Amino acid sequence: MTTRSPSRPRGKWVPRSLLLGLALALAAVPVSRFQVGALPPREALPLRLPFRSVVEVEHLAPSHWGFFAWVRGERLTLRFSSAQAGDLIKVKARGDHQVCTVWLEVGSQPVASLQFPPTFVERWVVVPIGQGPVALRRQDSSCVLHFARVTRQGYLALTGEGLGAAFLLSRHRPPDVAARWSTALAPSLPVWGAAMLAWLRWLRRGGRFPWWGWFPLAVGGLQPLVFSLFATLAGGRPWYPPDTLWLCWLWPMALVMAVEVPRVAFLALRGLRRQRGQWKEWWAGLLAFLGQTVSVSESLVFGLLGGLTALWLVVTLPRTPMEWDEVLFARALVKLDVVQHSPHPPGYPVYVAAGKLLTALGIPPVHASQLVSVAGLILALTSLSAWLRSLGIPPWPRLWTWLAVLFTPCVIFAANVGLSDMFAGGLAVFAWHLLWQVHQQPTPGRAVAAGIVTALALGARPQELLLLLVPGTWFVVRGMIRRQWAWVWFLSAGLVATVSVWLPLMWLTGWERYWQAFWELHRWMQEFEGHTRWPHMPWLWFTQDWLLRPVGGPMLGAFFWLGAIVATAALWRSGRRWVLGAWAAGGSYLFLAPFFMTAEAAVRYALPGFLLLASLWGGLVLRWPRFGWLPVAGWVLAACFWVLPALTLRAAEPNPVWAALEMARDRVPTAPVWVASGLTPHAEVIFAWDQRRFQPVALERGLPPRGFLVVCDRWVRGRVWFSLVWPKEPMASLTRRRYLSARVVELGVR
Repeated sequence: MTTRSPSRPRGKWVPRSLLLGLALALAAVPVSRFQVGALPPREALPLRLPFRSVVEVEHLAPSHWGFFAWVRGERLTLRFSSAQAGDLIKVKARGDHQVCTVWLEVGSQPVASLQFPPTFVERWVVVPIGQGPVALRRQDSSCVLHFARVTRQGYLALTGEGLGAAFLLSRHRPPDVAARWSTALAPSLPVWGAAMLAWLRWLRRGGRFPWWGWFPLAVGGLQPLVFSLFATLAGGRPWYPPDTLWLCWLWPMALVMAVEVPRVAFLALRGLRRQRGQWKEWWAGLLAFLGQTVSVSESLVFGLLGGLTALWLVVTLPRTPMEWDEVLFARALVKLDVVQHSPHPPGYPVYVAAGKLLTALGIPPVHASQLVSVAGLILALTSLSAWLRSLGIPPWPRLWTWLAVLFTPCVIFAANVGLSDMFAGGLAVFAWHLLWQVHQQPTPGRAVAAGIVTALALGARPQELLLLLVPGTWFVVRGMIRRQWAWVWFLSAGLVATVSVWLPLMWLTGWERYWQAFWELHRWMQEFEGHTRWPHMPWLWFTQDWLLRPVGGPMLGAFFWLGAIVATAALWRSGRRWVLGAWAAGGSYLFLAPFFMTAEAAVRYALPGFLLLASLWGGLVLRWPRFGWLPVAGWVLAACFWVLPALTLRAAEPNPVWAALEMARDRVPTAPVWVASGLTPHAEVIFAWDQRRFQPVALERGLPPRGFLVVCDRWVRGRVWFSLVWPKEPMASLTRRRYLSARVVELGVR
């Protein structure tokens, strides 16, 4: 019988997992430094000294956007040495208020046509054949170009577009300056994180290193290393654009962390709970209001998750409003007047009051209305988690439910937009949770709380009544049958809270003006929205606008509904009949809402129903713990990648209409500026109600003969001073398909 020799004490040896983490991080630094490779090489033009960059210096002028502007002359010869076939030439420039087209010539032979919009873009050209000086030739002599970068590099090959672009440059033209180490260190930070996660998991499992510990380095580094090896054999060096560099290194590490960080944090906090005991009694009593006593580790994990969600949404707030409605709500935070905010009566007083609290702290009205939506999303996610916890759902399925709801396209898109939908939806889901608690334990205190929150939800957006209609009616009827009188407390508290919410609004507006605004809204709906609502709306519109567009179109929509149906069937077969409650509220809302709301804005009008129905995705993890998280993770990743470009664009750039109006306010030399009637609310805010600077015009009645016109989504003949277009998708699918482009046109001039 063989005996095992005692293992060495852990305290005297450095854990091998820590050494592996150090190796991963240290390997990432030189490899990423070798990738970054690239400050401007020797033959980049010194744009700050244009007389050294261009032969025809007399054709240049100062630029308020770039380093210099090309304002006259047909041809501009660049002071490159003789270019030859295989060289890579990169030009970064922008047109002045219009799209400029130029030809790139090598040795007087045109090799490529380049277009530069009114925003800075970089164009790449690989010289196909020939040898000689490099020049640019304009097609339109009135086109002004502003230059930011012109570079020529030796070039050997270019990778495909699947993983991003990468250049293989000749070593004969090395860069003048070594690569920045700050840029090189950035991709190594996630490697540190992944290594630390591997270390924690290894310690927990008693020395077994998890397989995914090799995943970040293998996937993130394999493609660059293989390309670097090919570059060495070919006598070149690789260079990656920033987006490719981050894509190669970060996405596998981000994926690992998204899966493992919550699990490791939960395990670590559970161990902390075992060491320090339970929470104090006051904390348990506070959280008992949400259903049951919550453990220390679970409270911290979900609190951290909510904090990170809120932080992300705050950091990515849209820079400017987009929809007409967003501008009206921002104006309401400055001065509440229901008539002036038409067609938005009856006023949404709770939403405006919440925004007023933030403006009192000095937050601008535009961002105050957006932050109220952030609070609404956190309230909705917390309420859904508390509701599932009261049903006995473990933390792991609830964590995946949180992610599935958060990244549903209509939810994440509306999460930080200055509209009432998300805040009202959060209050409605909170009221739904309280109604469920009263249904389980019909006490007067719970019934009063449910009535007050229901009244607040209707005060934030009256349409939320459609979400609470079925559960509220069922609670009242069931109480009458069983002679349980909690429903009396529910209705009484709701009635008192409703009167307290709406009476001040009617008093501030004035009874006659309030009813005038109310009937104006009714007329508007009948005249302009009747054909896009039940019963006149076709079933195809209902399917496209109410069921598919809010979750990303046909492909993602089919994925979403298939997952929700499979999860419902799995939960029903396991005896969890509460799924009927989610379908009774969310499903009835999606069917009843088209009777009262137009299909054009259904992507946000459908939001309350999808908040509840998306929570069913957690049933897959509950029913099949080992592999049920895979389809949920697939849904989260697919929805995130589809909607992420729209979120990034809103946070990075002003909306085209907003940017065009600001440009007209600041740079147009004459006044007034004609503004298309659909942009009047935006213009009133940007021009600070100065009617001498702008005049609304109805384009369907004809164009003014002269002057400057700001127009959206319509072509008008004239000289274009400014033009900005946002990509159609996914932005158009998540909005009312308007305000995606804008131009400032000088009428009567070509």
